[in-house]
Amino acid sequence: MKDYLYLFFKVGDKITAPGKEYLGLKDGMPICYIDPNEWPEGKPQNQDQKAYACCLVPIQYKQQIIDMCRPNQEPGHIDPKMYRARKKLITLSALQTATKIPDLETKLREHGYKVPTINGMQVNWDSLFKDSTTLNPWSMDNNQITAGTYRIGAPGGNYATWALGFADIANLTGNLTFTQISDVTETVSSTITENISTYTLTCTSNLSPMGDPTSGWIIDISAKNFHAFMLQHSGSGDVCFSDLYIKRTAVEDNPNYGLIVSASTSTGKLKIRDCLFDGNGKDGIALYISDLSITCEIYNCYIWDVANTDNGAFWSRNVNAGNLYENITIYNCAVGIDNENKTMSYKNIALFSNTTNFANNINSTSNNCGTNAAAVGAATDNNALVNRVAANEFQSVVDTNANFLRLRRTSTLISNGSAPAIAGNNHGIRGNPRPGFNGTDIGADEYDYGEGGYGRISKISNSVSVGIGR
Repeated sequence: MKDYLYLFFKVGDKITAPGKEYLGLKDGMPICYIDPNEWPEGKPQNQDQKAYACCLVPIQYKQQIIDMCRPNQEPGHIDPKMYRARKKLITLSALQTATKIPDLETKLREHGYKVPTINGMQVNWDSLFKDSTTLNPWSMDNNQITAGTYRIGAPGGNYATWALGFADIANLTGNLTFTQISDVTETVSSTITENISTYTLTCTSNLSPMGDPTSGWIIDISAKNFHAFMLQHSGSGDVCFSDLYIKRTAVEDNPNYGLIVSASTSTGKLKIRDCLFDGNGKDGIALYISDLSITCEIYNCYIWDVANTDNGAFWSRNVNAGNLYENITIYNCAVGIDNENKTMSYKNIALFSNTTNFANNINSTSNNCGTNAAAVGAATDNNALVNRVAANEFQSVVDTNANFLRLRRTSTLISNGSAPAIAGNNHGIRGNPRPGFNGTDIGADEYDYGEGGYGRISKISNSVSVGIGR
């Protein structure tokens, strides 16, 4: 067992959208930690060592670090005057004194200077950790990023974790793309509070799971009581998540913590497609939409094994009238969808083996959705496909099987979807084209309801066109 952690501290104050300054990480605040016992490949990457103070810390501080990395106020009960993104912080001058490294603070603050991992194994960290009620004097972040393309993961990444990548973002001056290149273990929320202006922030992977839970890079959410991604940005640009596989491995204490949470004031779009969300039998939420300003387009996703009984695996707390939810499969969850009685439409959604498909649902409409239950459960169900048998529809319902939630050729869901309304929704999660776009039948060997949308679905299909997933 390794006797140390990697602990990363912010150098300079995070630039945020106007009015959201209180949400940003401040100089000296811990960003996240990496436990090499949980993630042996995890260690500081090139950009991490330019942007942050990357320290080795004795592992006996782990629980203390977990606590100090939390905000000092819970979501939903935030006082902007007193809110801090982290409970504790350090001063870099005190870190320099404790480690006896000459000019450490100057080097950390210099633009583009790569500071090797700082050995803090003999440091009395109890004397360095300070309550964040009193912030350090404002300091410029000289290594922030505002555009470009960066890799997430180790080895070979720019940033070891998504949290470290997001912590380096300032207000965008161009399109920004993060691409995951390995499995990663996340120990805090990845949060964006910036103005993305008219640009696009893209979060994707160089190894898409393509609907297969035995493939693709995994984002392991190993810490409890954290969102995986927390969006609080502004601007009119878009945020796009595609081809990611997010899995909750920590036992969640608070059911209100989600894997992707949008509470932004952006007037752009949030696009989520071709992603896997594995609740792993734990509490929490997969997708949590709690803003009115942003327009969501969510399609071609699998959500399964979310045990949250308080809210849905997919919780639409506040919704923009322009939101579009299509071709999503929700399987074996306590509650599939909770839309807080909002007026909402769902198309080609497959809801199987959930204790409750819809909750708090007196105004929604489902179109061509399928389920094993006697009713889909929306307030109005148009062309519902009910009393379906999962074993007859899917090749597998075991998430260690590559054909998990992939439709059988003989599935009754295949030819009963409705035409997608999302412009980009022309392929299923496994890459199968939807034949209705060119008016021809592709004549495939396999079809997918969650992917297909309408008509017979496709040639390489692996999901369900009507709601079963991408």
